[in-house]
Amino acid sequence: MIFIGVTGKSGSGKTLFGDMLAQDDRVDVIHVDAEWEKAKSKYFSWFTKKMPKGDNTKIKTSSSMDKFIFTNKFVFGMVERIRARMAKKFIDQKIEEFEKAGKEIIVIDDAYLKYVAKYYQPFDRIYLLKRKLELREEGKKQRDGSSNNINDMAHNKGTYEEYSDEEVDVVINNGTKEELAQKAKKVINDLLRNSFLDEIKEKTPDIHHIIPKETQLPENSKDFYI
Repeated sequence: MIFIGVTGKSGSGKTLFGDMLAQDDRVDVIHVDAEWEKAKSKYFSWFTKKMPKGDNTKIKTSSSMDKFIFTNKFVFGMVERIRARMAKKFIDQKIEEFEKAGKEIIVIDDAYLKYVAKYYQPFDRIYLLKRKLELREEGKKQRDGSSNNINDMAHNKGTYEEYSDEEVDVVINNGTKEELAQKAKKVINDLLRNSFLDEIKEKTPDIHHIIPKETQLPENSKDFYI
């Protein structure tokens, strides 16, 4: 089974990209925010309040407390790690369900993946969604009714340090949904193809190369068509 992570700033399209990846029957997605909602409902129902738009809730804190958490690197990291560990039980249950269903790829999306990745399955690949600021602002307005998002504070204040481009695969999301869907489709095809080729090489170590089918080979070649 292949595990891939999807991350990015609020409004970058990471949730949409995860859902697009899961359009393939061989793939399913876990949105950490959704699993965190389950954890809050179970452990903190008495200490949460409904958000103005959507089904999400928020732990009751004052604006000054939010500012303290989201601008203090140590405190923010500690809070995010607690969130990840509390959501992990629900994430593991999802993974078990997907394994039983025969899924080949599991996608896990989280805005702060770099801080909490170690609490999840080891990732084979991580994709960082990037989007122009004005497009992210517009996306947040459509989703939340406002472009103001407390999660942006950690990025804007430098509290959370995102993956560098060298650490992950970058997906630019400045185009249409159709263009993003094509990128998602390519990601899945590439991942499954590479996984298949690795399996072929492991099972048939005497094969020298794996090459395109249209290539002309001499007789008795040890190469393999794909």
